[in-house]
Amino acid sequence: MTLSNTLTPWRKSLPSILRRLAIALAVALVGALAVGSSWLMHRPVGYSGDAHASSLISPDFASGFQVAWEMTAAELGTDAPVREIVNVDGTAVIFASSLASSDNPRSGTLIGIDASGRTPTVLWRHDIHNGNMNLLIWEDSIVAGDETIRAADGAVTATWATPLPTTMRFGYYADGAIPATLVGNIQPIKERSRFVQVTWPVALVCAPTDTRRSFAVPTTQFTCTAWRKDGSQAWSYVTGTEGDIQRGPITTPAVNGYILAGRRNQARDRYEADGFLNLADGTYTRGDAPDGIDVTEMLPASDGWITVLSSNPNSRDMEYVVYNPDGTERERTARSVGSRDWLRILHMTCWDTTGHIITPTAEQALETLHSEEVSWAPLCTQPPTYSDSEAFIGFINGRPLMTTNEDGSPETYSYPNDSILASDGSLILYPASTWTADEPRQAVSLSQPLYSAPEGVLLSNLTEVGAYGATPLYDDLLIAKPKHPNSSWHRYLGTYPHSDTVLMGITPKRAG
Repeated sequence: MTLSNTLTPWRKSLPSILRRLAIALAVALVGALAVGSSWLMHRPVGYSGDAHASSLISPDFASGFQVAWEMTAAELGTDAPVREIVNVDGTAVIFASSLASSDNPRSGTLIGIDASGRTPTVLWRHDIHNGNMNLLIWEDSIVAGDETIRAADGAVTATWATPLPTTMRFGYYADGAIPATLVGNIQPIKERSRFVQVTWPVALVCAPTDTRRSFAVPTTQFTCTAWRKDGSQAWSYVTGTEGDIQRGPITTPAVNGYILAGRRNQARDRYEADGFLNLADGTYTRGDAPDGIDVTEMLPASDGWITVLSSNPNSRDMEYVVYNPDGTERERTARSVGSRDWLRILHMTCWDTTGHIITPTAEQALETLHSEEVSWAPLCTQPPTYSDSEAFIGFINGRPLMTTNEDGSPETYSYPNDSILASDGSLILYPASTWTADEPRQAVSLSQPLYSAPEGVLLSNLTEVGAYGATPLYDDLLIAKPKHPNSSWHRYLGTYPHSDTVLMGITPKRAG
């Protein structure tokens, strides 16, 4: 073979090699540009709002979601997974906890974050010894086991000699004769949450006086001890006996420091009120309310209680009856709307312009019952007309909520009661785990869709920016968990969330 014969094939194949090389370079360049443009498109924009703490969100979220910042485990200061996020007096408190094993009991870490700046700052970290306990949000603090921890700076302001029992209870009585805690609320902050809001000035620990029994009967006496936030004991109360019936404290909203006292009616599966308990000193007053009234029919106002009673035993005419906080009767007025409206106002929730829940005065509540209008609150929700349950929202400011069916036609719809609303009622953000109507306890998705209200038009979804599990910290800042993509290609392109992200801040999408 001569040299000229050897070079000829190379000369012929050279254009083909160059073409392939050019194509490879072009693909690499396009890939680099894609990564670069993706990084630019998905670069956190930082938080630039006014840090207005609220349980509601800004109507500006109608434009969509944008990532303000991302935090890594190293920045957060723990390798344990983020389990829950709560807003405590304007501070984001993170609960991170590793899974328990037989030889390593679950532990946990509370982390306080200041998110008011462009990027978040970790304020404090505090390890807790039992990650399975209930964590009480008590005004500006968290009670974890035997410690009261201030959310603003993580300072332990009190150490309890006796930790509160972690079992929460609606009333003092339970079949299992074990100590339990009443705090004015037995519902967690979110589904399956460990955080419980304390809505009374004291926490009551009620335990059977006779500890020899493992079960409780209607005549079992309970001793209820009131504890302050600093771990000190305020007073003790022993449930009274009258005709083999025990009367003890019942979990209801406190009205000027008073709660309902009563008994558990096992046959009718309800608590019945027959007195009033002063949380300041533990004194019991009988009041003027009838014996055995269903506690769910006593509407707590900010300055009294309202119920519906017959004007006389021989008449079917009903009246609204208003009692003072201590149970003394104040006034009566004729009832003018149907029973369904009365039941719906029992489950109505209203907010003020700052995002705090409002409890109306008795006069305001009566005004709404008579006129069916709410002049004392800018935002109110009610359950659907077919249900008296608080599990779903059917109305916002009296307007029925809608959705769009598969045919594109509007139809009435209800949303979970722990959905996040816009301050003007124009938006509904689903909770982190959505639930089916037939099986409300079965999680079907980790997405968080955002709908317009009351039309029910789908506007966007938090998964579009790789987030879920959002909690409103400020009206224009959500704190959320990352929903990492399964595709390595998406991770390679740098889309949200980044592979080491454990926490995200979400703001309304900016124009342009």
